Amino acid sequence: MGKSVVDKKIRVIGIFILLSILILLLAKPNLGYASSPQKEVLLLNLNNSFSILFLILIALVIILLININKRKKVEQRLLRQNEELTAIYEELTASEEELRQQFEEIVIHQEVIKQSKERYKLALEATKDTIWEWDLAQDQRSYSEKTLEMLGYKGEELLSYEDWRELVHPDDVEVVEENLRTHFEEKREIYVSEYRIRCHDGHYKWLSAKGKTLFDSSGKAYKMVGSHSDITELKEQQEKIKHLAYHDFLTGLPNRASFQEITEQEIQKAKMNETFFALLLIDVDNFKVVNDSLGHGIGDKLLVKISQSLASYEYADKLVAKLGGDEFVILLRNLKDKGTALRHAEKIMGLFHQPFILKTHNCYVSISTGIVFCPQDGENFEELLINADIAMYKAKELGKKRYVFFDRKMKDEFEEKERMQNSLCQAIARKEFILYYQPQVDLESGRIIGFEALIRWQNPDKGMIQPKSFISLAEESGLIVPLGDWVLKEACTFAKKLQDLGYPDKTIAVNISTVQLRQDDFVDKVSSILEETGLAPAKLELEITETVLIEFFDHHIHAKLNLLQAKGIGIVLDDFGRGYSSLNYIKQLSISTLKIDKSFIGDIDDQDDSANITGAIIILAHQLGLKVVAEGVEFPEQIEYLRNYHCDIIQGYIVSRPLPEEKILASLYLLLSEVVI
Repeated sequence: MGKSVVDKKIRVIGIFILLSILILLLAKPNLGYASSPQKEVLLLNLNNSFSILFLILIALVIILLININKRKKVEQRLLRQNEELTAIYEELTASEEELRQQFEEIVIHQEVIKQSKERYKLALEATKDTIWEWDLAQDQRSYSEKTLEMLGYKGEELLSYEDWRELVHPDDVEVVEENLRTHFEEKREIYVSEYRIRCHDGHYKWLSAKGKTLFDSSGKAYKMVGSHSDITELKEQQEKIKHLAYHDFLTGLPNRASFQEITEQEIQKAKMNETFFALLLIDVDNFKVVNDSLGHGIGDKLLVKISQSLASYEYADKLVAKLGGDEFVILLRNLKDKGTALRHAEKIMGLFHQPFILKTHNCYVSISTGIVFCPQDGENFEELLINADIAMYKAKELGKKRYVFFDRKMKDEFEEKERMQNSLCQAIARKEFILYYQPQVDLESGRIIGFEALIRWQNPDKGMIQPKSFISLAEESGLIVPLGDWVLKEACTFAKKLQDLGYPDKTIAVNISTVQLRQDDFVDKVSSILEETGLAPAKLELEITETVLIEFFDHHIHAKLNLLQAKGIGIVLDDFGRGYSSLNYIKQLSISTLKIDKSFIGDIDDQDDSANITGAIIILAHQLGLKVVAEGVEFPEQIEYLRNYHCDIIQGYIVSRPLPEEKILASLYLLLSEVVI
């Protein structure tokens, strides 16, 4: 508006100046007809008029310049205002964009907060966590609805800490109190505690409590906020895992780890109170036979029955555990004397007088038991168990189905056995073994038809050691495998040497351990040795002890025996009569020869013909198509008896003691060419 007013003023002043100049030009007088005085007057008036007009024009010009200057100022002010307005507009535009962005961010944040709340809610529901708050100053507690639903209470029932504390399991109160005290005193960042809480229906739940505490400037706690997690299922799973870790899966009895912990506690009690307890280590005799003949399913059921029988034994202060396999152990506490332990042992053995009934099977089993006392026989668990094991194996050596009390002599024997085993290992490397050969005689012709190879140990300190003193050690340690390979090769080499010397019909019998027979490559190994030595398979017989074969017999061994027989190798069942196999069972085995144990041959002299069963064994064996060898023959009367029953082959001192190779070769012609009986 100011600019338009100035413009109007400038236009008016300009028009007025132009009109004034025009008036002056038109008002110029004609002085040509005037007189001189008139001219002077006129000129004077004219000059005055022009002066006035000129002054007026100057004034108007000044006014015009002033207005022009005002116009410039107005224009400048308007320009500045326009610039300010432009800047304000730009600021407003920018502010509007910023506000729009802020609004969009607020909308986004609101959505994020909404989603976070939903996720938090879902997370709480998924994790079964519940929220609690505790105003420590007022001792007021509040809980989320989920907490109350979980426990079955109403909010007014749990207003204070005391209300909550009364619900804590009595066994856990001390733990809860201690955790809180430690948390407050040490000003720990997080409070954590696990305990049981009683629900409204009376049963207990396991809770995991976690919380954050606020402390004032003086360090005093005034508020706690936290969560509860229901960990009942987790605790139950942990208990199951713990039970599995400390109990036998099959029988449910405590296992070795559990038994060891309890026994070590009892050892400490015995030392403090000067009392003693007994430990009975039990092994089921010939359990493998049950597994192999009836199957592992029946074997497992038998172990369960045995465990139930032992657990039901009527002595309150006992602990029955299963160490593994078919081994059990019983701890008898608070015994008055060893006589009491003996009576308990007798009663426990009596539990096995009757068969265990398993569906259609009646399983008769016996046990071998080793008994030790603490602290007399050991002051720690391992020592007690080792000594009980020594006593138990002594019971097995004495014929099984019995119990044996440990004594220090057994320990000495065991240590001697360990020394013997170490010496045995060194003996193989030092080549201290030698083979002796005992002739086998055809009873009909009276001539030697072959030899049995018998190993001897030439110990540099103890002299000649018989097989019964070290073969079982070799089997236990696995040394029987390299030792057996050496025996087989040496014996086959000897037999081939006899053939090369002109005696091609002589056979060689070699004792084989079931440890060797169970080796995967045994058949290949025998074939390789025969090929290497050049001995015909038909001239080799492998003798396998009846007791060991029956105890460890399975379809793998049966298959190997079939393969060996298919190659033409003879299979001999050695020491028949010492075991428990029937002739009907033997019929199923891949054997060609039955070797009667020498105990039956010795009975021939002591019994009349009607009472002796040796002849019956020979007859039945022949009916099964088996050859019969009688070992341990020493007297002519025994030979006569065996001839009457048509025994095929004999061996024993009446023919010859076992001889080393050099002695046989020295008298080869007499031994192999003459009738020796």
